[in-house]
Amino acid sequence: VDILLNNAGRSQRSISIKANISVYQHLCHLNVIGTISLTKSILRNHMIERGEGHLAVVTSLAGKFGVPGSSGYSASKFALHGFFESLLFELAALYPNIKVTMIAPGPVVSDVGKHAILDDASKEFGDKGIDNMAKMPTARCAHLISVAIANKLEEVWISNHMPLLMTYITQYFPSLGKWIIKLMTIPRLRAVATGNLNDGSYFKMLLNSFSSKQKVELEKKIMK
Repeated sequence: VDILLNNAGRSQRSISIKANISVYQHLCHLNVIGTISLTKSILRNHMIERGEGHLAVVTSLAGKFGVPGSSGYSASKFALHGFFESLLFELAALYPNIKVTMIAPGPVVSDVGKHAILDDASKEFGDKGIDNMAKMPTARCAHLISVAIANKLEEVWISNHMPLLMTYITQYFPSLGKWIIKLMTIPRLRAVATGNLNDGSYFKMLLNSFSSKQKVELEKKIMK
């Protein structure tokens, strides 16, 4: 095995205070433990023996900043970033010819939203008229991933403009980034609660204004 590309996982569409612990257990085992287990096996049985290879992992921009309504998913992607960044440093010191590439996409056209977990691990979001217009085309994302791996880049962020801009803001101006995300949280949680969420355009929620009455209605919906 010359190159291992870890590209498996599942997303989430539920609010933390309602989500069953099974949601977090499922996401942790699938998104994190499964990926680490396969990576360690390939490293031990193939790459370390030869002293060369390339490990790539598809994480998410949700692993760079917290995403309301996707706390378990975001946590799993933060964990992957922590593991693979630590692994990158270790391999650079011990096996410099084994490279690591961390790939963090934003919203991309796929079925990940359709199979996202709700407030219980047995429930899926399903096909609820998901709009892919604002998401990056799958072929474009795949091409950029190929470029990143071919050039042995250590970390890349792949997304259309708005999610990418949000990532830069949260990285370089964290207080401003948190303030913006707080503004987005009420409309995003409302979309999660009503099952009307489009990840490709939720940044447009910043343009929406919500009255106190709407906030109260959301709280009632969440607590049901």
